[in-house]
Amino acid sequence: MKFLLKTLPGLGILILTILFADFVLRFVPSPVQYPPWHEIGDPASLVGIEIIPSTKTQEREPCLTANITTNSLDWRDKERTVKKPDSVTRIAVLGDSYIEGSQVNDDQTFTRQLEQMLPPGKFEVLNFGLSSIGTVQERILYEKLVKNYDPDIVIVAFYMNDVRNNDPVLEGGPGKNTPLAYLDENGQVIRFTSAGPFYGLRKWLRNNSTLFRLAKTAFGQLSGMISRPQVSTTVSSYPVAYLSYVPPTDSDWQRAWNTTEQTVLALKREIEPDRRFFLMLIPDIVEVAPDPAALVRKNYGVDPPPGFDVNYPRLRLTGFAEKNGIKVIDPQPELISYRKTHDLQFPYFSFTCDGHLSPLGLKLLAEKALTDINRQLRPESGRQ
Repeated sequence: MKFLLKTLPGLGILILTILFADFVLRFVPSPVQYPPWHEIGDPASLVGIEIIPSTKTQEREPCLTANITTNSLDWRDKERTVKKPDSVTRIAVLGDSYIEGSQVNDDQTFTRQLEQMLPPGKFEVLNFGLSSIGTVQERILYEKLVKNYDPDIVIVAFYMNDVRNNDPVLEGGPGKNTPLAYLDENGQVIRFTSAGPFYGLRKWLRNNSTLFRLAKTAFGQLSGMISRPQVSTTVSSYPVAYLSYVPPTDSDWQRAWNTTEQTVLALKREIEPDRRFFLMLIPDIVEVAPDPAALVRKNYGVDPPPGFDVNYPRLRLTGFAEKNGIKVIDPQPELISYRKTHDLQFPYFSFTCDGHLSPLGLKLLAEKALTDINRQLRPESGRQ
């Protein structure tokens, strides 16, 4: 009892110190100042990653600060209704962080800029972008959620790392340690990870405690420094996803490409003919560079592997789309033309510290999408 009485004051001081530090950190500009707006690994989520609803926060990187607002329906968008308003044409856009717009302000996202280019009050462009997912997860989202919004047009955005995202072995390695959900051969959703112990408590602390977020960030960076493998081979010196630029030579990448193509085809069959389906190809920074190989060498200190071709994913998917009657939005030629005309220097349409598209890049994507949708649907029944 005496020991308890002696320790109580010290314990009280410790608790007050922690609470004070947590309070002060809320006013110190840093990546942990604001609450997160993504939740990863929640077993209740549709695809393993979700957006936290009704959140106002900031995304901070050395070269940018983006103001982020999420709506009550769990998306990086302004408030919407599930029921489509009368006399409104709805465009639903699925994709990863490029569509979500993780590095730009709310009014600079692809969907918001596209909506602003359309006649006001007659169109809605809904943002179903979600960081880190691929085409397989986008199909799950469409089946389980997006189609309930009754869109007239569905745009599915493809980025080259989607090929890796679409395969649990490539995404998580032999142990399949990935939070993403996949589909088995019977079309049932399967997962390879669980939430783990004390998940609810950890989730609450991430959302409510700046001190916990700081400690978690510091631990993650320290663990990464300790466990980072020392490798110098070409393949392991640049992002694994860049192997999308090489024709597949092993069974894993052949399987991933086959899954990607069959998922795109499945989406077309599920969306059409009641709705219109477009596949939009989002170019990576190397795909708009004057010398992609030189850019790889500059960024990663190695030569690209044999067979490296930045046009391989684009040409493969456009050929597959043409064969299967899939409408494609391909902004790469327009972005390259714009770079040349305006003499843009590196990083072209991206940020100096981040490869995601800048507001200008997203604007050009929106302009191309608007042009292609109008051109490809003009002969049809007056939906546009």
